[in-house]
Amino acid sequence: MKIALLADYEHDRVSLFVYLASSLSSAVDDLSKLRPDLFDVDSLFDRFMSWPNHCRPEVSKVEFAAGLVPEHK
Repeated sequence: MKIALLADYEHDRVSLFVYLASSLSSAVDDLSKLRPDLFDVDSLFDRFMSWPNHCRPEVSKVEFAAGLVPEHK
């Protein structure tokens, strides 16, 4: 999933972060209602927003389609 997002937002990292922030907001809402005992905003923020900074920005759709880029988990 992460590599697919990097490929889809290859030339628009800002939009990737906007998408991730929206997903984070939904996760915060859902988790705070469903499992308040597991609710940790800092952990969620790190999980959703920090991983793109640790990935190669130059991953191309060609590399991804050819299976040349392993997925980071």
